[in-house]
Amino acid sequence: MVWWVLRHRSAFVAFSEYREKLYQAAHRLLAGVKVVVLADRGFIHTDAMATLTAELGWH
Repeated sequence: MVWWVLRHRSAFVAFSEYREKLYQAAHRLLAGVKVVVLADRGFIHTDAMATLTAELGWH
């Protein structure tokens, strides 16, 4: 499990600010684990979703 707290003035956080955290998490996981990403209603980053599915193989 990976937790990361970010102090930010806005509910919107650019994908570039947390992209590396996704890759750090991916490298800590065992092969074949099912990944569930939890996000609030403001999470609408198409770049992030593409990275999660296409590059990291998460669903």
